[in-house]
Amino acid sequence: LPSVVPAIVAVHTAGDQTWLRRWPLGNDPSVTVFDVVASGGEFLNTVVLPGQLLENPPPSVSSTRLAGVVRDSSTGIQKVSVFLLPKR
Repeated sequence: LPSVVPAIVAVHTAGDQTWLRRWPLGNDPSVTVFDVVASGGEFLNTVVLPGQLLENPPPSVSSTRLAGVVRDSSTGIQKVSVFLLPKR
C-alpha cells in the first residue's frame, strides 16, 4: 500500500457548490467527510455524514440534501440514505 494517500477521494457538484470528499481519517470508514466550497473557491462548510458513503453509484447532491448508498462498517449491509444538509 502507498505510504501517502490523496487528500481528496472524489469531487461532486451541486449548483454553484463543489463538494470535495476527503480521504477517511485514519482509514476509518465509519464517517464520510466533505468540504464544500463555492464556485469562486470560498470555503462554505464541512459536512460529516455517519457511515461509509459509496461512490458507486455516485451520490446525488443538492443544496438541501445528499442521497446515496451507505455501507454499515460493522455488518457490511448497504442501504440508501438521505441526509438533510445544514443551511449555510
